[in-house]
Amino acid sequence: MSAPPPPDPRLGVLQRLLQAPAALFVKVASQGGLLLLLAMVAAMIWRNSSAGDAYVALWNTPIRLGVGDGGLTMSLLMWINDGAMAVFFLVVGAEIKREIVVGELRGVRRAMVPALAALGGMLVPAGLYVLLAPEFRQGFGTPMATDIAFSLAAIRAVGPRVPDFVVKVLMGLAIIDDLGAIVVIALFYGGEVHWEALGVAGGLTALVIGMNLAGVWRVTPYIIVGVPLWMALHHGGIHPTIAGVIIGMAIPARGIVGVDEVVAEARALVAYASAEAERPNDGDAEVALSGLELRLEQHRPPLERLVHALNPWISWLVLPVFALANGGVHLEGMGLHTLVAPVSLGIIVGLFVGKQVGIFATVYASIRAGLLPLPPGVRLAHVWGMSILAGIGFTMSLFVAALAFEEGSLLHNEAKAGILVGSTVSAIVGFLILRFAPSPAAAAVDPPATTTPGEATA
Repeated sequence: MSAPPPPDPRLGVLQRLLQAPAALFVKVASQGGLLLLLAMVAAMIWRNSSAGDAYVALWNTPIRLGVGDGGLTMSLLMWINDGAMAVFFLVVGAEIKREIVVGELRGVRRAMVPALAALGGMLVPAGLYVLLAPEFRQGFGTPMATDIAFSLAAIRAVGPRVPDFVVKVLMGLAIIDDLGAIVVIALFYGGEVHWEALGVAGGLTALVIGMNLAGVWRVTPYIIVGVPLWMALHHGGIHPTIAGVIIGMAIPARGIVGVDEVVAEARALVAYASAEAERPNDGDAEVALSGLELRLEQHRPPLERLVHALNPWISWLVLPVFALANGGVHLEGMGLHTLVAPVSLGIIVGLFVGKQVGIFATVYASIRAGLLPLPPGVRLAHVWGMSILAGIGFTMSLFVAALAFEEGSLLHNEAKAGILVGSTVSAIVGFLILRFAPSPAAAAVDPPATTTPGEATA
């Protein structure tokens, strides 16, 4: 009996495809964070240059989409904030579901600590903001959410000195507090409620849930339903970007067949291709290998394919354009007094102080309670630096500020100034703490002095 063919290196394609989602999400998001930063700087320069009036006029340009009475007219800025950002929220909703169903947040125990950390990282900043700006409490949601792209870009910039465990906790809590921000937006930042339109939205939501339960695996039908759902929420008084979240969480997150079946089929196809390759002038081997690639792609869950397709567009187009349109703070007349104004100060303190206190205290309490034993090489200094980086709130903070305050108003400019300062200080301080924290290898050689389960030293 002939020996089985040696393992084909092309089987590695399967492993990469099965492990790609989280790695791709971290890589694309962190790279997109750098482009997001450039867009923010460009917006600041443009708004305060001699072409500042053109900046304002461009984003206020009215645009009408639709046919006849069914059309909708909004400014370019609103189409970006309500329309393009719905695609961003679609990916956010999809990533939340993927992490809960098959990712790092699956299971109550895995999700407990990031969920508690996210809760602390939302409640403490919101509470500090309301304490410092009680007359403008509508902006309480501004310092609540962590910007995934910027925070991951900052923590990756530190390099291998940051343990993978810390990166995963940051990604998990950032995803969960995005979900919290979505709930806050839906509950507190809508318009006048119109129940008939909301009834239509409810029916469309039930439809996509039914599609999921019925085993509809193609993404296109969900997107088709998402368009009228967006319109219904817009007319119903709920922020229409929530439609993206609903569609993202309705798309199936699991493949049609299990991993074992995929691996077995892949091995059979590779064995067949190897046997056929021994026959001269036979092109069946290439056909078989092409079939392997096609089958691997077909076995990927629809939600994974969607995130894979949209992530680059979100990170490299949608979010930079959003930052360019919303990041133009008018600096004329601003000074130190602006940063100590209630709205600005509340956001700065919420992002820099509230985030690190809420997250670090929660994680530390989880460690002391034995819910989160730190892996070898992870110190509390790593957790502290990560907690500070979670205070980077550019994208979601700008989004909520645009809902809380009138566009172009003094309060809106104060809010944007507070976001820029609070996020920048969080990025710099968090980076420095992680940069000078013990490397994972050094920390592993020098273990904590105590051996009580769940305890660690900085």
